Amino acid sequence: MNVADSGAGYKPRERMCYAVSCVSIVGEPMIANLLLCRGIRLIASIMILGILLCSWAYPYSFESGTGEPYNPYEISNAEQLMQIGSDLSLMKKSFILTSDIDLDPNLPGGRIFRTAVIAHSVDEDRSNLSDPLIVRAGGVAVAVFQGTFTGNGHSIRNMTIDAPSGKCIGLFGYVGNDAVINDLRIENASVVGERHVGLLAGINNGTISYSSCSGSIFGNNRAGGLIGTSRGRVTCCQSKTRVTGKQIVGGLIGHALSKSSIIDCQSKGNVTGESDIGGLIGEMLTGTVIGCSASGHVSSQTNAGGLVGGGPYGGAIVRCRSSAEIRGALVGGLVGIAQHTNIMHCHATGVLTGIRPTGKILDHMAGVGGLVGYWKASKGSITSSCWDREAHIMGASAVDVAVAGRSPGAKVRLISTKGATIAQIRTASGPAACLTNLKVAARFKQKKQRSRGRTNRSRKKDLDAQEMRPHAKAILDQPDF
Repeated sequence: MNVADSGAGYKPRERMCYAVSCVSIVGEPMIANLLLCRGIRLIASIMILGILLCSWAYPYSFESGTGEPYNPYEISNAEQLMQIGSDLSLMKKSFILTSDIDLDPNLPGGRIFRTAVIAHSVDEDRSNLSDPLIVRAGGVAVAVFQGTFTGNGHSIRNMTIDAPSGKCIGLFGYVGNDAVINDLRIENASVVGERHVGLLAGINNGTISYSSCSGSIFGNNRAGGLIGTSRGRVTCCQSKTRVTGKQIVGGLIGHALSKSSIIDCQSKGNVTGESDIGGLIGEMLTGTVIGCSASGHVSSQTNAGGLVGGGPYGGAIVRCRSSAEIRGALVGGLVGIAQHTNIMHCHATGVLTGIRPTGKILDHMAGVGGLVGYWKASKGSITSSCWDREAHIMGASAVDVAVAGRSPGAKVRLISTKGATIAQIRTASGPAACLTNLKVAARFKQKKQRSRGRTNRSRKKDLDAQEMRPHAKAILDQPDF
């Protein structure tokens, strides 16, 4: 068929063939005729092809950015946030919020989530389980977020997740070792899951800092206001939540695993469960908790602690405090059950209430301690710590012991640890343990260091450097503390 003869009988298939010829047969005379006769059609085809190529090269609808750390994807609305999902090509990218985001399911386009919003569980039949960005956790395959997410001071509001049998539930399902989440706020969220449940993350192995959350959480096992289970680093975070569960439930973190660190964090709210219930952490393994506090109400049918419910199986708790009101069969103002741990420079001032023991808590174990409810068979120490010895038990008697009960063979050393009044604790005028008032403690240390410095300088003038005794030299060389 000649191009000049084309007309009403020109078939679509032939038009397509000529368009292809026009692009592929360079130098043929027919190109000039086609460009003249079908110019508009050709230009339209090229434009459509360009649009398709662009959409293939940049399939996401983020505001801007390339996803690299120096140029993160910018997120300004719910649609952009949700498209991260469990897309493995995005799990190592960087993101930043440029505005507050409302995930209210009642808004147009809103919905109730049945999995985590980001890095959620994946279909095992359709996934490559050998991919390093997919792991098995809690009995399910889940994508691993290994990128960075900066809230930039913005908040994600009204997130609702309803997954009664779900594992790894939260805004992030699984946060990997290399992931960093920073400066993010979650407000008025509601999350329901079965295991590893938190408003911000179900499981965290990375670094989460300067973030906060508020709302309600329910999880049968390992539920926390901010994080369900954590092996990573959590710094300068806050939780104002209502957390309800059965086992291993905490106001900030449900389960703090080995090598975890929680530094300068706060938890305030109501924490309720059956066992291993803590105002800050439900159960703690070998890890470190420094400069943290908990307040609100903690209630358990068995063991409960103002700061940590069960464990700690090692590590240290340093410069922490609890003012939480605690109720349980085995209650500690700071820790419910402790073993293989060191507690230093801490205090507890909450009202403590003991109840009749049931289940795994035996009569000889039940009790209320100013700092620890029960010390399990192991070694450990409590140093320079104090508790409110006027705190009421069932509205009547006073707390006169640091540790309520000990198992046979348990060896815990109490060093400069005593009960004190609230006035002594607040003014740091009581025992050395109550120097947790940082301003008073700082002045005390500065004064002591100045005095030591003057003494050392005087000795140095009187003694030749070669005749100085080893211990004097060690004093001069030691760093400030």
